[in-house]
Amino acid sequence: AISYKPQKIASGIPFENKPDIMIIGHYHQAEYIFEKNIHIIQAGSFEGQTPYLKRKGINPKVGGWLIEFKVEEGKITRFKQEFITFNKEISHDY
Repeated sequence: AISYKPQKIASGIPFENKPDIMIIGHYHQAEYIFEKNIHIIQAGSFEGQTPYLKRKGINPKVGGWLIEFKVEEGKITRFKQEFITFNKEISHDY
């Protein structure tokens, strides 16, 4: 599952060090989950398919996030996210 790694990372964070928002890169996936009271974003990728990713069976999600959130009295009261997909991949642009 795409969400497995972020869930494991969130579970391993001690309560006293828990962030409100966590953005994770490196996995070439794009995803939002709310786990352990943490807004977790997998950042996606700006690199398209490469021979290495293809060999590993990874299909990168190319694009970026727009994130809007509101903080009141030190707490996040609103969190809105949108992933903007970049569909016009440039061949061999790595």
